[in-house]
Amino acid sequence: MIWDIIVKKIVDAGLGVSGETIYRSTIPADAKVAIGLFEPLDGIHVNPSLPDFYKPGLKVIVRHNKISEGRKLANDLMKLLTVTAEEIYEANAERGRVHLKVFYPKALPIQFPSAVGNLTEWSINFQTAFTMKSI
Repeated sequence: MIWDIIVKKIVDAGLGVSGETIYRSTIPADAKVAIGLFEPLDGIHVNPSLPDFYKPGLKVIVRHNKISEGRKLANDLMKLLTVTAEEIYEANAERGRVHLKVFYPKALPIQFPSAVGNLTEWSINFQTAFTMKSI
C-alpha cells in the first residue's frame, strides 16, 4: 500500500508524528489529537485486465480536542495530500515502485462528533489512482 508515502508527506510538512499522532487503520481511544489512515472496508479492488493498477477510495480521519485547530488540520491535510501530476516513488521493503497518478479529495472534510470523549473528527475521502509493482 502507499501509506508510507502519505505518512512521509504529513511528517515532512510538520503536521504529525508517525506512531504518536499518525496511525494506520486505527486511532487509539485515548488519542486527543490524531490522524488515522484507512483503506476501504471492502478492500482495494483489482482488475485482471490492468495488473498493478489500483483506483481505491482512501480515507483520512482527523481527531482533535479543539474544533478550530482540527478543522485547520483537516484542511491543511486535504491541500497537502492532493496530487494532480504524476509522482514516482521507488520500491522499498514495504511495497514496489509506485506511480501515483492522482490523489484528490472527493469533498470537503466531513465534521462529526467522536465516539470517544468530547472530541471532534473530520473525514476526508480521497480518490486515488496509482500503479504499484509487486515486490
